[in-house]
Amino acid sequence: MVEGGLEDDIHYFTVTVRHDDARVLSVASASVRAPWATCSAAAEPLRALAGMPLSDRCLAVTQWTESHQHCTHQLDLAGLAIAHATRVRAGGARRRQYDAEIPYGLLQGEEHTVVLARDGAVVLRWAMRGTRIVSPIPYSEATGGFARWADATLSADESEAAVVLRRACSIGLSRGLDLDSYPTLADMPGLAPVCYSMQPERAPVAFRNRGLIRDYDGRPDALLADGPD
Repeated sequence: MVEGGLEDDIHYFTVTVRHDDARVLSVASASVRAPWATCSAAAEPLRALAGMPLSDRCLAVTQWTESHQHCTHQLDLAGLAIAHATRVRAGGARRRQYDAEIPYGLLQGEEHTVVLARDGAVVLRWAMRGTRIVSPIPYSEATGGFARWADATLSADESEAAVVLRRACSIGLSRGLDLDSYPTLADMPGLAPVCYSMQPERAPVAFRNRGLIRDYDGRPDALLADGPD
């Protein structure tokens, strides 16, 4: 069994993956803190991962199921947990922790630095301007979709770190937004059906869970304080 957790300003999800050393037996998730009322129901589609072969590639889940029918963050977390199960089975460390530092204002146009640490050691440091990676190479030269590029180009560990930081940057674009001003997800401008709650049939009833945004800038150790350990 592998337990995983993801927490940032807006989200707090956990997953539990059970496996038999060869395939996934079950995946369960919990929405400790979620932006929209429909997010917790995205636990149901994760059941589709049962039967998937273990893989050390965190994006292997996207080849087994339709990503846009899932909560992006819960599916990401499940992929990371499955990859971790594969590493542990091969004798790897039993625990892995990523910490991403994403400043406010990525969309304001000026250059910012984003940082990713794995198990306490910095593994990636990117200069970003908006949504674009300015440096270093090869990340700044990724083409054809960043996640697909990383999965096809980098080793499993390198790809995983790059995907985690890139996803953290995407989430970080929401830092400072007043999400509580939108009654439902359908009221947000520029909505695209890229996740479970953003599907046309759900967005109008994806009511905002108000008052749940947290600021951990001055207390990063409080992230995931309620587990998993």
